[in-house]
Amino acid sequence: MEINKFELRLERVKKSNSNFEYKLGDKLKSKDFEFIEKKMNIEFPEKIKEFYNHINGLKTSNPNFEIIELNKLKIENSLVHFATFDDSKYICFDTDKLNKAGEWNIIEKESEYELTLTISSFWSNKIWKWLENEQKIWKDEFWRAE
Repeated sequence: MEINKFELRLERVKKSNSNFEYKLGDKLKSKDFEFIEKKMNIEFPEKIKEFYNHINGLKTSNPNFEIIELNKLKIENSLVHFATFDDSKYICFDTDKLNKAGEWNIIEKESEYELTLTISSFWSNKIWKWLENEQKIWKDEFWRAE
């Protein structure tokens, strides 16, 4: 899936789930990354910058999901909480080191479960498993029925 088709997919979810609502965040300005990187004392991998240039924040309901806007991100012990599933599962970039994909691992904060190695996999695959099927992707064997 191409990032520029992200909103079209949100619209498809809305058509199939009449209770689903979403709101996208404000578009970034050209100096936003520079300011945030200095403030947080980190350098974002290029793919994460590309993602935020298209999707700077998202809030959904039924099911509940949030991508935190760039200017609201904070770093704590090398973790940047950037998304929340089900109002309680905090998803973080682990900024400790770049992985083999040249990005930060994406983990669930409490369990440290690794969701994926790339932001591309996160936005093109993981998010939709939750929004379309409410699969709890933040734990091992999320595809199994509980």
